[in-house]
Amino acid sequence: MVDRSHVGGRSAAYHLTSASHGHLVCEQCGKTAEVPGEMLRDLTGKLTAEYGYAISIDQFSITGRCAGCLAPR
Repeated sequence: MVDRSHVGGRSAAYHLTSASHGHLVCEQCGKTAEVPGEMLRDLTGKLTAEYGYAISIDQFSITGRCAGCLAPR
């Protein structure tokens, strides 16, 4: 199966469905990385407990800066 997600405000990205995962998106260069769902379980559990909101991990992305963009030049 193929999964579609909108990551970082860009057009849809398609990839093979695999284990549950989220995304890290560099707001400077646009690089994306997949994050295993297990790494996000504590966060999603806290969001549900604190806010009563269950997020869909496979549609979840966190923006920031990648290691390459953080490195001094």
